[in-house]
Amino acid sequence: MLELYTPKYEDLWFKQTMMEDEATMSYNHAWGGTIPFPKEEWQEWYDAWIVNHENKRYYRYLKNEDGEFVGEIAYHLDKILKGYITDVIIYAKFRGRGYGGEGLDMLCEAARENGIEVVFDDIAIDNPSVNLFLKHGFTEEQRTKDVVLVKKVLYEIKVLSIESIEKIREFERLCFTTDHWKEEDWKDLLTDERATYYALMDGEKIVGDLFTYNWSGELDYLKIMNVAVHPDYRKKGLATKLMALAKKECEDSKLSRICAETRESNIAMKTVFEQNGYTLNEVEENCYENPVESGHKYVYTA
Repeated sequence: MLELYTPKYEDLWFKQTMMEDEATMSYNHAWGGTIPFPKEEWQEWYDAWIVNHENKRYYRYLKNEDGEFVGEIAYHLDKILKGYITDVIIYAKFRGRGYGGEGLDMLCEAARENGIEVVFDDIAIDNPSVNLFLKHGFTEEQRTKDVVLVKKVLYEIKVLSIESIEKIREFERLCFTTDHWKEEDWKDLLTDERATYYALMDGEKIVGDLFTYNWSGELDYLKIMNVAVHPDYRKKGLATKLMALAKKECEDSKLSRICAETRESNIAMKTVFEQNGYTLNEVEENCYENPVESGHKYVYTA
């Protein structure tokens, strides 16, 4: 059983050892094999990857049950691909123990926890590790004479219909203290051509949703009926990703603005709206019938 370890500056001797070891870096032969990592380069690297990663870079050591460093996992934002490239290296002397697969799963879980939707890796055409990636849920996206590009979807956005009403209502009950809407309300909305229910899926599990209503025509705006994130998946930027869907739908429909509302007590959602460029338009006096939901309604526009 491996554990993740954030290396201290003085621990970079292990990274240097791996990068300068021919057996460990044999997978990199097409790009020169070993990579020098002298101590004078440590501080700049450490500042970029550990101290000031800016949520664009992630790096951890893998440590076994005996407390030994056995490898590294990492991902970084690739500007050309516009996606996150993974990296899993197991020190040669520790290979053949299943550490590579375990480390890859841990890396994908860390990326998922940080709100990343998709990860990639570009693997040399003759590197057998491509089979490891395929075994752990990656799919082949592209193959050239030099590399194989593989991809894994960590979160998937789906449009759900009335056939998924029980799953939707179960998720809503998890996120709210009471039924947000009654079953008949959901049936009416989910069969309305102007309504769209977007679900952010982790496998078959709904972990976030966005429900919109297209008021094209006289009113000419898109209304966010609801946006929510599973309690275990909050503070990962997922609400912001869902809000981006509303913006795209509004632009595609050529509507003039977006309208969203939330309860007075929902500080987190008010913060999400404000951070995504929404402006508080009005505060309506309490109009909720259920006393559990008491409080003023905050209405935002963008």
